Amino acid sequence: MSVPDRGDVPLRDLIRASHEVSAADLDRTTIVWGKVVSVGGKPGGTQYLNTGPYTNNPCPVTLSSERAGELLEILGWDNFHNLGGGHVIVFGKIRLFRGRHYIEPEDINKIALLTH
Repeated sequence: MSVPDRGDVPLRDLIRASHEVSAADLDRTTIVWGKVVSVGGKPGGTQYLNTGPYTNNPCPVTLSSERAGELLEILGWDNFHNLGGGHVIVFGKIRLFRGRHYIEPEDINKIALLTH
């Protein structure tokens, strides 16, 4: 697959389960998927789709307030709590904040949700 900052990348080197994300993925465009075990954030603010418990949350998906609002509008939901137990897949760059990896989609078309 052709990736803007990486050139042609075999899918096996592009897709990571959230628990597989490592320091080698930092600042690289990657596809991350995982089960949403909890949702955090304040209404109208940044939202966090946690793919593990806080003490072992390998790579949460972070949604800016703008992206979160867009996604809620598309879904017709008031909040993201319905996502608990569902799955998320995101195309974006792996970032680091306070020693923890996270991924945030640049636009709403780079996130997919599988709800139950």
